[in-house]
Amino acid sequence: MKENQIPVIETERKMDAPIFRILEKSDFEGVLELMEEIRPDIGGSRDPALYYVLCCEALVDKRVVFVIGEEQSKIIAFFLAIIDPNRWRISFMIRHPLLGMERALNISFDRLMKLLKKTEKKTKDFDPSLQNIKKYITHGSSNVPREESTPEIAKLIFDAVAESHRGRHIAKGIRVYMLEVLAKRGVKSVNASIHFHNIPSTHVWYGLGFNIYNRGDQLFITKDIQ
Repeated sequence: MKENQIPVIETERKMDAPIFRILEKSDFEGVLELMEEIRPDIGGSRDPALYYVLCCEALVDKRVVFVIGEEQSKIIAFFLAIIDPNRWRISFMIRHPLLGMERALNISFDRLMKLLKKTEKKTKDFDPSLQNIKKYITHGSSNVPREESTPEIAKLIFDAVAESHRGRHIAKGIRVYMLEVLAKRGVKSVNASIHFHNIPSTHVWYGLGFNIYNRGDQLFITKDIQ
């Protein structure tokens, strides 16, 4: 094995057990098919053109980390992360101005909608999901850590498992593999924003030792990996 090469990790040796590895050009068709099925919101966009460009970026830019889960030559999971995200976004807008502008507009619109929602009078006295999430919140600090961007920090963008393969701990497996890949690339800290109501995902991150903070409209998760 070459120095610093990320190995393919197999799960327990059971029939049809998935493997996790880094995206290759030959995976594009299967990955894009799964992304079309799930329609991930990446930077406020669900544009198939963006999905394709991000796959291409992962082949030429080490800051774009795209890993997949595969079973019997079928892509059944994927995970996207960006190292030094702020600087990468600038270079992305230069290389892909139309997609970059679309993303900037989507983010601005999303922020406006959140601002409007904050000014609306709340009509719900109790949301059960908020109560369920309290047990995961990191104690001892009410301040959300500041998001920074350096070559030693990565942003976890989106991960997903095909609906037909959920409930088999694949989400945990691909997340563990992603953290190992990021550590190999010199990343020391990772973070992500997740929706308040995504309790299954929050449970997995909590089990992996992430600190979880309440950021009002979302949860902010972070962990040092080196």
